[in-house]
This record gives sequence, C-alpha cells and structure tokens, in this order.
Amino acid sequence: MRHRKNVVKLGRTAAHRKALMRNLLDSLILNSRMETTVVKAKELKRYADNFFSKARKNDLPAKKRAIKFLRTKEAFLKLFTDDFIDFLNSRNGGYVRVIRTGIRAGDAAPLAIIELTGKYEPKKKEKAPHVETKKVQPKEVKKEEVKAEKEEAVEATAAVSAEEKVEAQPVVEKTEEKPAEKVEQQAPVVEGKVDAPVEEKKEAVSKPEDTPVSAESSEKAPVEEKKEEQPSEPAPEDKKE
Repeated sequence: MRHRKNVVKLGRTAAHRKALMRNLLDSLILNSRMETTVVKAKELKRYADNFFSKARKNDLPAKKRAIKFLRTKEAFLKLFTDDFIDFLNSRNGGYVRVIRTGIRAGDAAPLAIIELTGKYEPKKKEKAPHVETKKVQPKEVKKEEVKAEKEEAVEATAAVSAEEKVEAQPVVEKTEEKPAEKVEQQAPVVEGKVDAPVEEKKEAVSKPEDTPVSAESSEKAPVEEKKEEQPSEPAPEDKKE
C-alpha cells in the first residue's frame, strides 16, 4: 500500500525530478508566467510556495538557501530585488496559482498555466528630466585675421630659435700677442765670495819684462800682496856686490 507516499514521480528518477523542478522555478521567477502540463504545474506549485515563504525574509540564510536551489544568477538577483520582496510580503501565502487551459494535440495531455498571483509590476526607473542646453555657435573669424595670427606666431618662434642659437655659440676672446722680452742671463751670485774684477787681477800679475823673476820671488809674490806694510827686501844682485 502507498500510505503517506504523495510524491509524484513524473516517470523520472529523484535527481532528474529535482533538476526539472529547479529549471521550472527559474523560468517562473524570470517570466512570471508559463504553460506546462497540469501534473508538472501542481508539483511546481508545491515547491514554489515553500520556496517563496522562506525567501520573503530577505536575510542571509534565505539568500544562501536560494542560491543553492536556483540555477541561474539572473533569477537569484531578480528574486531579492525590492519590488519582488514587496510582492511576496503583500500576502501570507498562495504565491502561485494554476489555471487549466485545455488538451495538448498529439498526446492529449492536459495543459495548464502557472503564474504568480496578483499583479507583479516592477517599478520602472524614472528618467531624469531632459534639460535642453543651448548650443553656443562659434564666432565667425575672418581669414585675414587667422593668417595674421599665424604669421606672428611663426615670427615669434623664429626669433626665439635665433636667440637660442646665439646663446649656444661659445664666446672666444681675442688676446693680443706681446713680443717676448729678452731676459739677460746673469751668473749666480755666491754669498761670502766677492770676485775682484778681472782687469785688476791682470794688472797685479803683470810685471815689467826687464826685471828677472826668480823662483823665490815667484813663490813669495802672493804673500807680498797681502802684506803691503812690510819693507821690500833688497835684490839679490846688491848682496853679492
């Protein structure tokens, strides 16, 4: 007996059935309305009411549960918008309804429309009021004035470039060459020794040719020069006489 076995298997395995419900719930949140068979619509209504009653709290556990069950990011973002949360909080249950439409041609399966109850109308963003801005028309400029301005600019740039070249050139100073002065070479002077003039020495050494000079007199000649006060000795010829 099938007591307390109220799950509709839909001819699918448990994993396949869960994936089907997740895809249908994504489509319901994104489109707010869709058409399917009556059996699938009733089973989806059971999933959707339980899911929306937990998501309406809009807290962190609700968001974690929703992102774990939903398949697409777009459905998750739309679920937790302010408009959708206000829609869920506007009623205490019965978020989804099923409306029978007829029989499908071919296999004669009963069809139904499943949609969100009430009127869910997301608020449209109000556009900012368009402010007309006056376009400022450009002033008419004469061609002659434009040419004159260009010529002035060219002249100014040429003058600046000429000044820069003049500054860049190195300044060479001309120096007059003076004739070199002749420097007389002087003999070095030794302190303490004063040489007598050369002429005086020659006069002191020179003697008359007539007077014979003996060896003794030649040896004593420098002594006589130093001792001028001593009387001169008589010549050797006088002593012999």
